[in-house]
Amino acid sequence: MCIRDSSKRASGRLGGSLGGFYGALLAEGRIDLSGIKPELTGEWGLTRVTHVLDRNGLITSFDAERENEEEEEAA
Repeated sequence: MCIRDSSKRASGRLGGSLGGFYGALLAEGRIDLSGIKPELTGEWGLTRVTHVLDRNGLITSFDAERENEEEEEAA
């Protein structure tokens, strides 16, 4: 079981939607972003993932956040 320290603040939050099914994306998983914007590059923790199939097709949506880098360096 993974217990998250809620006293830590996230240094960033983001959300996105992808056309298609990305079954490897699961809540509490990790993603490594690159090639978008330099400030978004790096590892993010997934906080919410949904897979929706409707008449427009299949969409995978996610929310993610990154731990505060200053707190990680101090630890």
